[in-house]
Amino acid sequence: MGNYPDPRVALIDFIHSIPKNLRIDECLFIIIYFISHDVPEDLEEFEPIVQRYLSAKKYNGLGAVIGVKALLDRRMKSILSNLDAAEQNLKEIMEDEPGLTQDPLLRMPLKKKQYAQVVERWNALSKGALSDDNIAYFERIGHSLPPVTR
Repeated sequence: MGNYPDPRVALIDFIHSIPKNLRIDECLFIIIYFISHDVPEDLEEFEPIVQRYLSAKKYNGLGAVIGVKALLDRRMKSILSNLDAAEQNLKEIMEDEPGLTQDPLLRMPLKKKQYAQVVERWNALSKGALSDDNIAYFERIGHSLPPVTR
């Protein structure tokens, strides 16, 4: 497909590149919004379900990319401020309930650092394989898109 990277593959690779502790959450949102409200109990099933959804052929795969891109755009734009607010809320809860475990609060700096890196990669991807121009190219050839095979 020439110089046009397949946005389905780019999105699958991006999701796989997210640290596992965060990837589960992102896959969960994709499953709930686009695939099924019957979420599997086994967290290990989340990523393969999302990968199959994004790997569809023709316009089904392209439509999946467009929807997931919109969802992740929204999440990536607000995740860091949401984490700041969550950290503040956790601090307030810990002050009111000193007997609660501090683990979520102690993990927050790493989670924020990881998400900052994810957002940076997302922004770069949004200017490349997930750009409107690249997706428009695939819309023009969508009728002939084979499924992604891995």
